[in-house]
Amino acid sequence: MNVKVQVRYFALLRETTGSEGEKYSFPQGTTILELRTQLGSHRPEVMEILSEARFAVNEDFVDDSYVLADGDFVAVIPPVSGG
Repeated sequence: MNVKVQVRYFALLRETTGSEGEKYSFPQGTTILELRTQLGSHRPEVMEILSEARFAVNEDFVDDSYVLADGDFVAVIPPVSGG
């Protein structure tokens, strides 16, 4: 069985991909680490950004071991610098 998730890109990721986000389907048991890897494979132009990005699922920050569930809303937030 697959889980379907909505992935939203923010800041530099949105600018680099030219997209606000995408829908994905993954095998049940897929973790954020596996999602990070899959996104990098699908969008190699953002692989470096993804390595430092934070992930939030349904508005809560999660670590790479979080297991995705059907219907999850995943926000991918790149590191922010400012001054």
